[in-house]
Amino acid sequence: MGPLEKRNKWIIQKAKEIIERKGLTGYLEMEPIPNKFKYRPRLYRDKATKMAHFTVLMWEVNKLSDEECLQELERLIDAARDHFFPSLSL
Repeated sequence: MGPLEKRNKWIIQKAKEIIERKGLTGYLEMEPIPNKFKYRPRLYRDKATKMAHFTVLMWEVNKLSDEECLQELERLIDAARDHFFPSLSL
């Protein structure tokens, strides 16, 4: 496994931890977009499972330092929460 794959796994794990800490497990999931050939809207809801998803362009967050990456994940998760669950927004 190369350094990029390790970094991507770290980012995915951190996103799961933030989602869990915010009490959104089972309601919100991150959809990592590994390359420019895969497309998903930034925010969408799976019609079958009703699960809310937000996308993360991995090549963009991989450029950031660890601290900046965590801040960006927090921002994206908060934006998704505000979009899908406005009554939970602070």
